[in-house]
Amino acid sequence: MAIARFKDLCLDAGDPARLGAFWAAVLGRTWEARGDDEGLLRGPTPQHAIWVNRVPEAKTVKHRVHLDIYARDLADPEGNEFCAFTR
Repeated sequence: MAIARFKDLCLDAGDPARLGAFWAAVLGRTWEARGDDEGLLRGPTPQHAIWVNRVPEAKTVKHRVHLDIYARDLADPEGNEFCAFTR
C-alpha cells in the first residue's frame, strides 16, 4: 500500500483570475472563480481539475515541477515554466 496518493494539481498565482483565465483558454477548460483567492479549471472529469491559488510572494526561482502541453506559441502571464510541444 502506498504511503501517499495524488489529490490535486495546484498552480500558485499572484492573480488567480488572470492565470486561471489564461490556462482555461489554452487547455480548453472552464474557469470557475471561488472568491478572490482561488479558482478551479474544470475538465471533463473531476480528476482533470486544476486549482489556482493566490500566494503572497512573487515567483523568484525556476520551478522544479511544470506542465507539459501541446501548443504553438504562448507565454504564461506570470512567467511560469512549461514545456510546449508542437503537434
